[in-house]
Amino acid sequence: MSLLREAEKCVANQYAHGFNAFITPLARAGPWLDRIKEADVRKEEGKPKSSVDGRLISIKDNICTRDLPTTCASGILDKFTSPFNATVVDQLEAAGAIVAGKTNLDEFGMGSHSVNSHFGPVKNPRQDSSGEDFSAGGSSGGSAASVAADQCYANGHRRLG
Repeated sequence: MSLLREAEKCVANQYAHGFNAFITPLARAGPWLDRIKEADVRKEEGKPKSSVDGRLISIKDNICTRDLPTTCASGILDKFTSPFNATVVDQLEAAGAIVAGKTNLDEFGMGSHSVNSHFGPVKNPRQDSSGEDFSAGGSSGGSAASVAADQCYANGHRRLG
C-alpha cells in the first residue's frame, strides 16, 4: 500500500472516531499531501530519507510547533502558536516525517489518565472484556490513543492488529 493511501486512512480515522486523541488534527487536504507523494517516489526508488519518511506522526501538545498551536491542553494557551519548532520536531521533519496533528493530554502534563484537559478527556479505543473503558493513560493519553486508533504511526511502523 502506498504511503499516501495509508496516510489518507489515518486522517480519515482522526475524523471518524470520538476518542478526542487530537486537539489539533491534520487538515484533510494541504501541503502534506505533496510531501507524502514525494516520499512515495523516494520509497519506490529505494531512497527514503529515513524509516519515518512520509509517515504521519503525532506530536504531544506540550511540544512546540510553529505551524500548529501549542496549548498544553490549557485554555490559558488556547491561541498560542510558537515562533519556532522544538528541536525534535525539526529533526523528525528533516527525516521526512509529517506532523499529523497535536495530541491531547492532561493540562500541562499534570495527570495520569488524560481526563483533565481544557479540550475534554481522551477516550481509550480499547475496552476490557466486560465493555468497561480502559484509561487512556497520562499524561500522554492522546498520543497513545492516536496510535491505538490508527490515526498516525509510531516509530515509522503501523501498529499491528
